Amino acid sequence: GLRARLPASRDNDGALRMSSGQNFLRGGCAALQRHRPLRSRMLPRLHLRRSIFGASDSWLPKPPARCFEREEVVGWAPEILFDIVADVELYSEFVPLCSASRIVRRHGPDRFDAVLGIGYLGLSEEYTSRVTLSRGTSPAIVVAEALDARLFTRMRSEWTFSPASAGGCRLALRVDMQLRAHSHDQLLRSVMGTFAEQQVFAFRRRCAELHGDDSAALVRGSLRQGGAAS
Repeated sequence: GLRARLPASRDNDGALRMSSGQNFLRGGCAALQRHRPLRSRMLPRLHLRRSIFGASDSWLPKPPARCFEREEVVGWAPEILFDIVADVELYSEFVPLCSASRIVRRHGPDRFDAVLGIGYLGLSEEYTSRVTLSRGTSPAIVVAEALDARLFTRMRSEWTFSPASAGGCRLALRVDMQLRAHSHDQLLRSVMGTFAEQQVFAFRRRCAELHGDDSAALVRGSLRQGGAAS
């Protein structure tokens, strides 16, 4: 091989002495042997670095919890609005960002589980929500809370319907939301500021389609939207 072709010389007492080229090769082979275990030990560390800076950002602090509220007085009766909000299976026809809505299990006449879908830009997610209807209370209440959402740490909406002093219905919506990933939080931030307002507007428009315009014209809205829940 290469070692045989490199020149060698003998010292004064006749012993074979290796040339500088042979010494260089021997030193290089020894260095490779010393560094091979080190390279093997580094592989898991490099793999861990790829997983940290990949799609998952679970190592970051959680996105902030957010609360959105909207309250309006409208001319329709509370019972009319309650029935529209309680009809969850039709949400995908008119509710913003809702791409799917179907009831999958009932727990009596006033409680059921529904699968809801969210579609926005490149985001597509389905989750199961537990819906509870309280029709006979004052105010009447519809509560929906996510059970198994991969997208949310918490997602809870509460609608209340009570008679208004000037007639019609005092309608209020509160949404408590916390996303799991910062990437999703950034993606949905553009619609979060008007989330409750858009929801209420969609149900008012649905009510007008089914029951005619708000004849009382009592639309007084107040938006209380906090970027992060206290």
